[in-house]
Amino acid sequence: MKKFLVKISIILLPIVFIHLLTHVFYTMDQGDLLRVGYIWDGLPKTKLIMDKNMQGKRNFTRVSDKKPYIKNTILTIGDSFSELDSFGYQNYLGEHKSLQILHIDQRIHKNDPFQVLSNLLNGDFFDSLDVKFVVLQSVERYITGRGLNLDTSKKITMSELNLLAQKINTQKGNEDKYKFFSNRTLKFTCLNFLYLFNDKAYYSDVYKTKLNNSYFTSSKQNLLFIYDDLDAIKMNNDLINVINLNNVLNNLNRKLIKKGVKLIFLPAPDKYDFYYEKIANKEKYPKPLFFEYFNKLPKEYFYIDSKSILNDSIMSNKDIYQYGDTHWSPYTSKFISSAIYRIIDNNK
Repeated sequence: MKKFLVKISIILLPIVFIHLLTHVFYTMDQGDLLRVGYIWDGLPKTKLIMDKNMQGKRNFTRVSDKKPYIKNTILTIGDSFSELDSFGYQNYLGEHKSLQILHIDQRIHKNDPFQVLSNLLNGDFFDSLDVKFVVLQSVERYITGRGLNLDTSKKITMSELNLLAQKINTQKGNEDKYKFFSNRTLKFTCLNFLYLFNDKAYYSDVYKTKLNNSYFTSSKQNLLFIYDDLDAIKMNNDLINVINLNNVLNNLNRKLIKKGVKLIFLPAPDKYDFYYEKIANKEKYPKPLFFEYFNKLPKEYFYIDSKSILNDSIMSNKDIYQYGDTHWSPYTSKFISSAIYRIIDNNK
C-alpha cells in the first residue's frame, strides 16, 4: 500500500503543481495579451495600469445609458480603444466642463465605427442633435479594411438607435471564470515553455519578442503584440488602400460639414507598429508603413497624429501602452484627450 501511495504521489504531485502554478500566475483580469497568450512573465498576475483619480468616474454619456440626449458638442465613435470607460480619452475630455460628450457604444456598431458614422449621416441623427465635432477612432490593424468595406447606402434612424440601446441593456454578459481543472493549465504550461524557443510559441496568437530597452514598468525588455498586427501589414502597407481610406474620410467630412459638424480622425497605432523601431531583432519582422504614407496625404478633416504625439513622450514616460494588453494606458488616453481638446478649443 505504501509503495502504491508513493507511485500515485509521483504521478499526481507534478499535476497538482502545474495547476497551482496556473492558478497563481494566470487570471482572467489581466490584459488581453497575457490572457490570449497564456503568458507568465515572472510576475504573479500582472494587473492593468489604472488611474486612481479617474477610477469609477464617468464624464461622458453613452447611447445605451437610457438618459435623454442633451445638446452634445462632441460625438465619439470607435473600437476597443474608445471602450476604456473611465480610463478612455473621452472621459478625460469630459473633464472640460464646457464639453458634453456622447459616445456610440461599440456593441451598437459591432466594431465598425466607419460604417456606423456613415449610417448615422444617412439617417436623422445629426438633424436631431446639436453635434459640433465627431471624433472617429480606429485601430491601425483594421483601418484600411474599414475604408474598403464601407457601404454608403445603409442608414440608421434615431428610433432604430434607441431600440438597439434598449436591446443592449437587456443582454447579460457571460463570465469566464478560471476552473481549476481545465485545458488552460495545459496551454499555460506548454506555451510558456515554447516561448523559450519561438517568439510566437509556434502556434500562439500572441508574439513575445525582445526590445532594445525597457519601456514598461512591469516587465523585462519584452514586447507582447497580437498576431493581427502582423497580419494587417500587407493591406496597410498598400499605398492604394491608404489613399482610398483618406478619400473615404474626406467624403465623410464633406457630409458632416453639410450638417454643421467637423470631423476629427483619431487612428490608434498598433502596438507592434508603435514599438517596431524598439524591437531588438526587427530585421525578421516587416516594417509598418501606414503612418508614413498616411501623414503625407491632403486632408480636409482634423487629424490627430497619435503616433507622433506618443513617440514624443516615450523617452520620458514608460507604459505608453499596457505591457500585457493591446491598448494604451490611462496616461496615454490623457495625452490624446489633450490633443483633441486643442483642436476643439481652437476651432469653436
